Amino acid sequence: MIALIAITLVLNSAALRIAMRQPLLGTPQVSHPEYWWRPNEFSTQYTDVEFTPKKISNDNMKFLSKFMQNHNKSHCEVLFSFRNGSMLDSLPLPPSHADCGYWIATWRPGDAPPNTEVHSSTGRTVVASTLPANPEKAPDFQFSVMRWASVHGYMLVLLDGYDPKLLQQFEGRPGYFAKPYLCKLLFHTNSIDTVMWIDSDAFIWDGKYSIDDLRSTYSPPIGDSVDLIWQWGQWVNGGAVVLYNTEAGRNILDKWWVLGELEHFHKHPADQPALHAAVLGTLSLPWNTEHVCEHINSNGCMKELMDNNNVTGSQLPGILSIPSPGMSIREAAPLVNGELVRLQCTWNPPQHEDFLDGCKAAPSLIVHVGRPYFDDDWHRGEYFGEYLKRMQAGEPLASLWDM
Repeated sequence: MIALIAITLVLNSAALRIAMRQPLLGTPQVSHPEYWWRPNEFSTQYTDVEFTPKKISNDNMKFLSKFMQNHNKSHCEVLFSFRNGSMLDSLPLPPSHADCGYWIATWRPGDAPPNTEVHSSTGRTVVASTLPANPEKAPDFQFSVMRWASVHGYMLVLLDGYDPKLLQQFEGRPGYFAKPYLCKLLFHTNSIDTVMWIDSDAFIWDGKYSIDDLRSTYSPPIGDSVDLIWQWGQWVNGGAVVLYNTEAGRNILDKWWVLGELEHFHKHPADQPALHAAVLGTLSLPWNTEHVCEHINSNGCMKELMDNNNVTGSQLPGILSIPSPGMSIREAAPLVNGELVRLQCTWNPPQHEDFLDGCKAAPSLIVHVGRPYFDDDWHRGEYFGEYLKRMQAGEPLASLWDM
C-alpha cells in the first residue's frame, strides 16, 4: 500500500512537471503572466527543470568571465537547447538567480549546434537583448539570435530591463534605458570592443552577414572612425544598433544615459529619440547649438532638424547610417562593396511597404517586427512563418543562411 502511494505521488509529480513545461515552438498563445520565469517560490518548487548553474566554460565567453565575476554574477547563465530550439526548458530561473538582472546565454552541455556552426575563436563582441516578459510567445526569435551569435563568434547577454532590483540602479530612469545601462557596463570592462543591441521582438533573417560584413559594405563615415551603426530612415529605429568602444562611442552612451533622467523621455518612444539627441549632442554640430531634440520626445525631431539644415545621414561624423532601399545617393552611407545590405528591415518609413511584402527589396540581417505586428503574430504568416520553423528545427546554416 505504501509503495502504491509512493508510485502515485511520483506519477502525479511528473505529470505536474510535464504540464508546467512550456511549448518549444513559437505560438500566438500566451498562457502565463508576464515575467513568470523570474526566480520566485514557483521556481523554488520546480528546481528540477533540468537547469544546473555552472561556471562559464566556452572559449568564446572567457573574456566575459571577469566581467561577470566582478559583478558577482558568475552563475548567471541561461541555457539554450539546440534540439528543442529554445531556452524555455531552463525557465523559470532558479532562486539563486534572484540578484542576476542579466545573464550570459550559452548552449546546454551536450545539446549544442554542430561544431561547424560554433565559431572557435575568442571574440570581443557582445550581442545584447532583453529576456522577454513572455518568452514562450516567440522563443524562435531568441533562438535565431543565439544561432547567429554562435556562428560568428559573438556572445549573447540577455537582460531583464524591468527587474525591480535592477531598476534601483537606474536612478529614476524607466526600463527603456536598460540599453545604455548594459552597454556602459560592458564597455567599462575595456575587454569588449563592440556591443550590438537587438530588441526582443526582432529575429535574424539573412544570418550569413556578420557585423564586419555590414560595416565593410559601405564607405566609412566622416572621420573614418565608426562609432555607431544604425539603419537610416524617416526616423531611426533603435531596435537594432551597433556601438563601438571608442571615445566617441562611449560619449554617446554617456549622453544617452544622462538624457534618460529627463522626464519627457520616460514615455514611449523614450530611449529612441533620446539616442537621436545623444548622437547630435555628442557630435557638437554647429547647426545644433540649441539642442532642440533634447527637449522633445519625438522620433522625427532629428531628421527634421537635419533636413532643415540640408544635412544627410552620410554627413554625421563617426555614424554609419545604413541606407534603406530606394534612398538617393548620399542620403545615407554609399556602397563600396557588393550589394546593399540592411541592418534591419522594419516597418517605419521608407521601409514600410517592403516590410509588409516580406523584406524582399534587399538583404537584411534583422527583421524587426515591432508593435503592433509582433502582438498580432504577423510574422507567423506567409513571408516568415515557414523560415522561422526551419530555423528553430535546426536546419543547417549552409542551406538556411547560404553559409
